[in-house]
Amino acid sequence: MRHKSPPSSIDLMAANDLVEEPGKRYDRAMTGEPETAVSGLTADPAPPIMPAGGVRIPDTTARHAEFRIGKVFSKSFIVYTQNFLPFVFISAVILMPTLIFAVLLKEKILSGFAENSVNIMVLGIEYAELILGDLIAAALAFGTYQYLCGRTVSFGTIVRRGLPMVFPVIGISLITYILAMIGFVLLVVPGLIITTIYMVAVPAATVERQGILKSLARSSYLTRGFRWPVFGAIFLFSVIDGIISNGSVAIGGVFIDMAGGAGLLTEISGVGMLVGYFIKAAIWAFYGVLITVIYHELRIAKEGGDAEQIAAVFD
Repeated sequence: MRHKSPPSSIDLMAANDLVEEPGKRYDRAMTGEPETAVSGLTADPAPPIMPAGGVRIPDTTARHAEFRIGKVFSKSFIVYTQNFLPFVFISAVILMPTLIFAVLLKEKILSGFAENSVNIMVLGIEYAELILGDLIAAALAFGTYQYLCGRTVSFGTIVRRGLPMVFPVIGISLITYILAMIGFVLLVVPGLIITTIYMVAVPAATVERQGILKSLARSSYLTRGFRWPVFGAIFLFSVIDGIISNGSVAIGGVFIDMAGGAGLLTEISGVGMLVGYFIKAAIWAFYGVLITVIYHELRIAKEGGDAEQIAAVFD
């Protein structure tokens, strides 16, 4: 019998390079490096990025700064509070379909439908809200970056710059959430990994004006090496979101219990619906600011530069 020797260190390195080959193909496509039989196994070029306008932004694998969760939340809170009214207003407008659906349920306008049909509608509007949340993030990315570099921006400008990204953002959201759902069904951890990898695809698409697949690849590259802190930031946001949402529901329940009559109960429930809607809009607005700041901090950590240089892509 022929004796098979154990794999050498060179064999293991080659196998590892084969696993990483798809990402390297993307890197070579972005840099214009020709494909060779050797490059896929041995080369590991740093991927420069070609944003709109064809200006190459050099990149290295070395970190230029630390990515810190505290710094991300501090910057996000400052941007959010200083732009609270316009950002929440934009968020509320984009979330309007969810309010309309809630009113239809409350007024029993959908009572003619079968119960299963209504349940499917409810599930559909919940998933639609996730996509609307990404649209909010895309709309607020421009305003967030302008504020980070000390510029003022009007409400109309934010809307005008965000509208062209509607369809790419919807595509990114659908791909990300479908992959994440598959990951959660198989085993929760893959879903969390996918969510983290593509967390900044929406601001990447908005800032760099890239297509759907290139934005997903860009997010994968930016989060590489920082996925634990990125996951930590999103997990912390989820905890805060849960506390605020559950707290508002509990407070609303107390007021409903205190209602003395049917008329007053109806009035309180109507007011509670509006209050809950604006709380949801405020939370989604903060989420939009947060993932944009995460994207900004990842670019600085991996590529250097500052907010002024990155925001220049909008000019």
